[in-house]
Amino acid sequence: MNERTAAAGIVCPRCDNENPIGKEFCRNCGIALMEQCPDCLRPTTIAERFCGHCGTNLEEVRQKEVRAIRTRLEMLDTLEAERKYSDAILIAKSLVRTDGDRFPDELQRAKQRLQELTAARERADAEAAALAETGKAYLAAADYLKAAARFGEIHPNLRTPEVVEQLAEAVEKAKRVQSLRDEIQAGIASNAPLSVFGKIAQLLTLVRSDAKLEQLGRQIRERVVAAAKAKEQAGALAEASRLLAQVPDRFRDETVRASEAELDEVLWIERDLKETPFVDPPLVGLAERLVKLAPKLPRAAQWLQEAKKRWKEGEAKGIEMPWVANASPRFGGSLGWIDPRIADSPAIADVPGGRLALQRFSIAIGLGLQAIGAAEVVETLAPPKASKGLLSKLSLFGKKKEAKVGWGLDLGSSALKAAKFVEQDGVVRIESLRIIEFRKEATVAKSDSELREAIRGALVKLKDETDIGDSPCLVSIDPKGSLTRFIGLPGGNDAKFEQMVELEAKHLIPYSLDQVHWYWHRFETQSNGQRTVMLVASRKNEVDDLVELLKQHELNVIGFQCEPVALLNLVRYRAKQDATSKPIVAVELGSTHAHVVATAGNQTWMRTISHGGSRITAAIAKGRMVTFAQAEEQKLAPHRADSPCGLFRDAATSVNELVSEIDRSLRAANAAGIATETAQVLLSGGGSRMHGLPRALYHGAEALLAAGARTSDGSAKSSESRGIE
Repeated sequence: MNERTAAAGIVCPRCDNENPIGKEFCRNCGIALMEQCPDCLRPTTIAERFCGHCGTNLEEVRQKEVRAIRTRLEMLDTLEAERKYSDAILIAKSLVRTDGDRFPDELQRAKQRLQELTAARERADAEAAALAETGKAYLAAADYLKAAARFGEIHPNLRTPEVVEQLAEAVEKAKRVQSLRDEIQAGIASNAPLSVFGKIAQLLTLVRSDAKLEQLGRQIRERVVAAAKAKEQAGALAEASRLLAQVPDRFRDETVRASEAELDEVLWIERDLKETPFVDPPLVGLAERLVKLAPKLPRAAQWLQEAKKRWKEGEAKGIEMPWVANASPRFGGSLGWIDPRIADSPAIADVPGGRLALQRFSIAIGLGLQAIGAAEVVETLAPPKASKGLLSKLSLFGKKKEAKVGWGLDLGSSALKAAKFVEQDGVVRIESLRIIEFRKEATVAKSDSELREAIRGALVKLKDETDIGDSPCLVSIDPKGSLTRFIGLPGGNDAKFEQMVELEAKHLIPYSLDQVHWYWHRFETQSNGQRTVMLVASRKNEVDDLVELLKQHELNVIGFQCEPVALLNLVRYRAKQDATSKPIVAVELGSTHAHVVATAGNQTWMRTISHGGSRITAAIAKGRMVTFAQAEEQKLAPHRADSPCGLFRDAATSVNELVSEIDRSLRAANAAGIATETAQVLLSGGGSRMHGLPRALYHGAEALLAAGARTSDGSAKSSESRGIE
């Protein structure tokens, strides 16, 4: 029996009070006098060396537990040395929960260490925070070496994610600063200052302020400006521009900017004169501008003289005069503009706006051909139930009797175009063309209400100023609410054929057939026995809204037609095509939409693109920071703009989107069996006369951009680094 266990009872190990045997707690101090054997789990007196039930050596168990506690206490020292205060404090807190009755000394030591560790962590955190603030200040002052040193003094286990990130930034920038300084020194030593001009700007961006570097940069800038001036005087404008483009933004003063802007204009105009395929008034104006900007340029005066001569010749002959020889478009065999006149009527002198405005009437002329019964596609979109008066002559599919007089009315988004046709002795001719421009604010309205009001006013003016009276009229439908689809069907009896067409229409028209006005047109049988059928549809509300608008004016409307179909009628009438005819692709560029119509023999394909001239105008307005009306004026007369180069740079992205869609359309038509690679591409619509568009169709929209290309650090891409002493 243990010496602490007397015959009369159990001596308390804490207060030495003798307690009766069997007592569980000291009656003097209250500590537990019994413990559980770790093996048999039965209670035994705390003073016993061996379990009275199973004989386990209880003293050995106690010593083992003491050693485990002391090992963990020693671990606290290791963690503290490694600045892992959080881990150490967690262990210390667990040790504080040690049974103090059995291990009083160890408990006391654990409490002491917990206090010490808590205080040490507070001191370390404060020191780390102070170092971090100092490092942050050095980083903000661009003293990256000192910043890295201060952040580096913080023990890795005390660095917050923010400190880790800032330390990495300081180290990286310190290395970059040293690298740039070495490169600049090497460049200056090798007498190639221009090669390090951009590096000087980069270094100043990093170090924020360095008087010697600033002075060196200004000295190099003056050398660059002087060298560029010499190149310009020698007529080497491109080299002068490349030199100025290499001046980083940090060192670009008003002199550099003005000189570069003027050179960019000259180079852009020079490139335009080298690449534009046809002569037009803007080309003549740009040639005049080039002579003023660069009178010493050898070819400037020659270009101006030749441009004036060719434009005058083209006006006299009424034809498009080529400008650049030996050039071909990116797609198609040739590029030009459609002449929508019929039998050379009307005379150019009678066309509103002259020869350059002819293409604005293409849709109206195609509609007029159908109105007089001279078109291939005779079906129309119209309400199935005709009312008296205005719609008394409307029908869904029926062909009309040939009229002696007919009108085509193109209700565009910027103007009403009207074409009056007369047939006499079997000869069809255009008697007159009329255009009524809408107010500019109506053409850019966000809702349809102002546009409808503009159309209403134009119709009133048309009736007042023409003899349209009750002549048959065919009216265009807004492209956004209409569609065309082509299908190939085998030949058969008409009844069965119509059933097949209606079945196909249900699948191809994305609306229920009772929600649309639609018709189909059958082209001649192809060589493979297939018959091509064109489905044309428009949502009823689009047609019905237009009917309500026209009803007030008592016009004799015989039907409505989709714009691309009107264009198709014009193209096929003009070409008089047969199975061996050369393919033709007509591209109508309107204000809000573009139409691509491809035809060859009995094959036809068409597509409408939701991109028109107004989107290009909007891009110019945004880039030039002018109104829509001002942007439209600059687009039509770029040679009068403050900066033709800047204007086309702002328009280039939108033009590129349009050219890409045209290219995509031609590839789709080619896949449908029309050889567009050799086709005659004919431009139509008011938007087709935009200067720069033919150039983009020949060389890509990137040709409209300025010649210089600057890098993100403000310097130009160039391998030239010498030549400035």
